[in-house]
Amino acid sequence: MMNEKHSSVCYIFREGAFSPVKEGKPFRNDFGLDLFQYKGAVYEGRTGLHLCPLQEAEYLDLFIKSHGGIEQVQQIITRSLERTGLSPRYARPDEKKKDIFPPKEKDENRVFAKDLMGNKHYYYRFYNENGIELYTMEKKREFFQTIYVPCDGFMVGIDQRHRLEEILKWLPTLKQGIRGEIERVFNESMGDPKRWADLGFANLLGRYYEAKRHNIPLEAERRQREERWAAEREADGRQRKIFWRERRW
Repeated sequence: MMNEKHSSVCYIFREGAFSPVKEGKPFRNDFGLDLFQYKGAVYEGRTGLHLCPLQEAEYLDLFIKSHGGIEQVQQIITRSLERTGLSPRYARPDEKKKDIFPPKEKDENRVFAKDLMGNKHYYYRFYNENGIELYTMEKKREFFQTIYVPCDGFMVGIDQRHRLEEILKWLPTLKQGIRGEIERVFNESMGDPKRWADLGFANLLGRYYEAKRHNIPLEAERRQREERWAAEREADGRQRKIFWRERRW
């Protein structure tokens, strides 16, 4: 009786009726019982009734022993069937999970893509006209959202959503496309020792380490500047303490 054929769909019995649960999964045991776990508890498959908390199921042999042994537990299950009836898990043994929980339709406007540093995120396409595709990282519309365009497998942030009208005018003017524009801006930076080379652009163009070398003097200069500012703030703070101490005297 316990080896009777059943489906892969798990049903729990609550509020006088059986309800399918998507997250239910089989709970293996050595007693030939059809058990499944769901949300931190273990349920019996034929009745859909709660058997015990999942933590206690670790010691299932002790639990069954405390209820009079496996034969007594099977009798309890049989008597419970008079109240619940037989679960659809057994009444419809050929039922498939996909029949009860059909897969969600894929959102064609949702893509998983890399940012300029190679980190992957979900992006949502909100504009697709005249050969121009525009994306944001959030589905809901916000005034200051960054707009992204796809380029060579990367998503490139180009401006904010409230400037959409200007973006749609600007993109068609790029004769070499967005990659050509990135290359132009990057090359200008690399040709000027005082300009920072964008590492995201460099990564897209395959010139990351070249850009890192270009930025070394600028990084050193920035570090020195920050250290100088920190020293000036510290000296200013000491001077203020002296000033207030003298005033108190």
